[in-house]
Amino acid sequence: MIQTSQAYRESVYAPIRQTTARVTFDISDVTAASDNAVTVTSEAEISRKDQLTDQMWLRPAYATFEPDYWRLDGSIAIPPKASEPGYETGWYSGGMSGEAGLFTPNQVMDFSFSEDHSSMGITISFDLPTNEWAEEFDIDVYDRTGVVIRHVEARGNEQARYVVEDQFANYRRIRITLRKWCKPNRRAKVIEVSFGVIRVYKDDKLVKANMVEELNALADVVPANEIKFTVDNSSKEFNILNPKGFYAFLQEQQVVAAEIGVYTADNVVEWINMGIYYLTDWQSDEGALTTTFTARNVFNLLDKGDYMSSGVTWTLYGLAENVLQRAGIEKYSIDNRLRNIPTSGFPGKVSYRKALQLIGIAAKAVVYQDRTGVINIKVLEQVSPIDNVTSDNMYKDPQIKLDKLVSSVDITTSVYSAGNEQEVLSTSMTIIGTYDIFVDYTSSIFGDPDIVVSENAQFVLLESYPAGAKLRLTANGTVTIRITGTLLVTAKTTYNLRDELLDGGTIKVDNPLINNPEQAHSVGLWLLNEYKMRALYTVNWRQNPALECGDIIQIEDSFKGQKQSRISKQEFEYVGYLQGKTEAKGGH
Repeated sequence: MIQTSQAYRESVYAPIRQTTARVTFDISDVTAASDNAVTVTSEAEISRKDQLTDQMWLRPAYATFEPDYWRLDGSIAIPPKASEPGYETGWYSGGMSGEAGLFTPNQVMDFSFSEDHSSMGITISFDLPTNEWAEEFDIDVYDRTGVVIRHVEARGNEQARYVVEDQFANYRRIRITLRKWCKPNRRAKVIEVSFGVIRVYKDDKLVKANMVEELNALADVVPANEIKFTVDNSSKEFNILNPKGFYAFLQEQQVVAAEIGVYTADNVVEWINMGIYYLTDWQSDEGALTTTFTARNVFNLLDKGDYMSSGVTWTLYGLAENVLQRAGIEKYSIDNRLRNIPTSGFPGKVSYRKALQLIGIAAKAVVYQDRTGVINIKVLEQVSPIDNVTSDNMYKDPQIKLDKLVSSVDITTSVYSAGNEQEVLSTSMTIIGTYDIFVDYTSSIFGDPDIVVSENAQFVLLESYPAGAKLRLTANGTVTIRITGTLLVTAKTTYNLRDELLDGGTIKVDNPLINNPEQAHSVGLWLLNEYKMRALYTVNWRQNPALECGDIIQIEDSFKGQKQSRISKQEFEYVGYLQGKTEAKGGH
């Protein structure tokens, strides 16, 4: 559950309440965000300048030793250590402004790109949590020859998020020079620089928003949370034919952040972060003068690549970390209990998303992305309920049904060993120069491959996996490649675990990461226990955006009974007011 104030807890369930919502949409060039190198004039210890373009602008205000900055009202967080992963800080300058707010020397962020990029402008998010900003700064945009193609002078700025809305075409470098901060004796603080325009849609422009989040340890894949939101397009800025509009700059994977607010007093809103999403679809309805966008969380992106583990002995912790790092995920949290679970890894290819799901089951854990954008692999604890869903907040009595009864688990272990030597690849290709290529084997191998290439070529083995290898080939013509290896033999054994007190069905589990009978027994018992949570509750109610999937709640039934259950799925629908649906699982 998201931590909230006492005023929020009283207001969210008040008989008469007022809610609001806002969706922040980063309409920027995602290729520019990944294709840049940034240098800065100076950097404080807390600073992480490489996060300036990670498309994440939600972070707390961190305590630093600056005069009149560290408020003791709970609004300032203790900063993370430099070695701690998963924290968003952005750039903190090493130098501080003087008594007049001037920086001496000026503090500079300099972004260089390897390719030409075009965007609808540029957005600088300064210290949003404390509402501080650079008062005077310059922006210079250069083309590939070093010529300045756009110069912006900001003087007297009073915005913590500064937007330059203009079409920047074919730039190779952007230099931002901070001259003066809005307060004296301050470090420059920039959360994010977006190579485009950030739009914040509030009640005046946000027609509706629907958010769905889900957590399911037993699903075939890790669920991807989703948001659909519709905005007023009467300005026609999203029309495809508008030459000055945004349509041409819409790209998949642009970042969307959603928040729902509850009024705790007149003109006082407490905002709840509802998550980070990545754009997948958009559609403009000319007649209705609206545009609808669909975005999903990072798991939707992890279906697009294949993962292979090297043929070494792993722990589930090390394997999970390798999967996340290979997928380009920087913000993650893995339960330390996975360090004690050995595994042989994957014998073949698997999607990153599927790999995480298999790791979760083998670890008896759930895999999910929290609302701050961090991927978590976590063993759930049995804890006391943290909230009550009462009939006063329901539109009708909760729907209750029973899931299928499972009394038996057939769980298969996979043990890998060396077999006979066999040719696993024979191919030819034309290579002119030096290229890195990946080759897939016809069968997985145990150990290192034996590689032979034609005499007119040279090779270096860069990476070796049971299912393939990455080679660096140098040649000037047709090259033949022949690879042999010791076949990987898989011995499978199926164990049955049964609850003799129940008379139900059987589920079958064949997970390549379960490699010994002790682990099979442990996972099987966990699965039987999870399937005992058969009571499925569906509640249509006013909703509380601070509740998260995985939270334990009590649901009041028509007989005033309190049913303890774990939230598995939530839907939040905002149409000027908040309502939604909660699905939860409990014992029966």
